Amino acid sequence: MPKSFTKIKAVLDNVRAGQLAIPLPKNVVEVRVQYSLNNKNGHMGARKFVKEYLPSLKYHNEHIKFNIEHKLPNEKAPTFSIHTSEGPLFSYGMKLKHSETISNDLKAELLKASQSKPEEAFEGKEATF
Repeated sequence: MPKSFTKIKAVLDNVRAGQLAIPLPKNVVEVRVQYSLNNKNGHMGARKFVKEYLPSLKYHNEHIKFNIEHKLPNEKAPTFSIHTSEGPLFSYGMKLKHSETISNDLKAELLKASQSKPEEAFEGKEATF
């Protein structure tokens, strides 16, 4: 197999079975990620998280709208939030964090939510990591 196919296969395997390959509860309607493309002021981890880990979450949750805003002013902190039709349920601040740390923290919260009943998932949580 040519090298280019091997690289593509590795990317697809990561999307299919990546760290965030977790189905979200049915009451979730939107996932919102806000960050700046400029790495200053703690936005690099968020940018790398979107590139490396978010595709896997998107693949396993096709029914959910993913709103990714990468033109956030550099002064504002990057955030990851989960919303239902009633409003925001969960918010996670990604400022000054490594992409792997962000992924591990979110995975723990998402697994906790997917194991609970959908109406109990993320009940009014505001993450303070």
